[in-house]
Order: sequence, then structure tokens, then C-alpha cells
Amino acid sequence: MIAIVFSIQLLPSAHAGPFTFPEQADQLAREVIRVFVEEGVCKDINECVRNEIVYRAGTDEHRTVQIYKIHTIRPQAISRAIQSAVNAYYANGRRATVEVVGYQESREEKARLFSNVKPIVHVILKEVR
Repeated sequence: MIAIVFSIQLLPSAHAGPFTFPEQADQLAREVIRVFVEEGVCKDINECVRNEIVYRAGTDEHRTVQIYKIHTIRPQAISRAIQSAVNAYYANGRRATVEVVGYQESREEKARLFSNVKPIVHVILKEVR
């Protein structure tokens, strides 16, 4: 059985960090950034990284893409980014959990002590055993 947890509360309207993560997490973040470049969210990968729009984390078993300032991104671009995550999940034979988390705030705001920042988009794709 597969569980898809999907919660979106959009308001109107990659950063690929300096750490080493599994190649699959990198690929997922690059795919989301590619979508954002095509959709005009960023001019190129450098702008997405510099503005910390996309950040990735992960292990071999759990890949996460975090999207910041999501309220500034058109719904079509968000939808395509989520579809990229779904595609990656199935392309990997559903062996690893794939997660997309979207925040209204910037990465810097979320990182502040006691920020209490909560995601407004949270998609988890995982095998239920």
C-alpha cells in the first residue's frame, strides 16, 4: 500500500546547500530548479541558489526538497515541482521516501531561533508497510 499525504494551504498570489547529500536528493533539487527556471521563478540555477528558493536534504532512504518564499511562486510552477517529486518517487521504484515542503518565509527566517515557521505545503510520498 502506498500512502500519499498531501496538504496545501496556498496563500494568494534550490538552494543546493554546501553539504554532500545522496545523488538522488541532488537530482530531485536540480529537477525542481529546472522547473522553476522554465517557469520564470529564477533566471538560472545560480539565481535559485543565491536566493535560496530551493534547498535539499536527504539520505538514501529519504529525499527532501524545501521550497522557500512559496507565496511568490505561481501555482503552476509549484504543481510542476510537486509532479517532479512524484515522478522521482516512482522512477526509483518507490524505494525511498520523497518529500516536498514549502514555506511562505525565507530559509533565513525559518532558521531563526524560536521562529515557529510552519510549512504551508507538505507532500510526502512513501511506501506503507
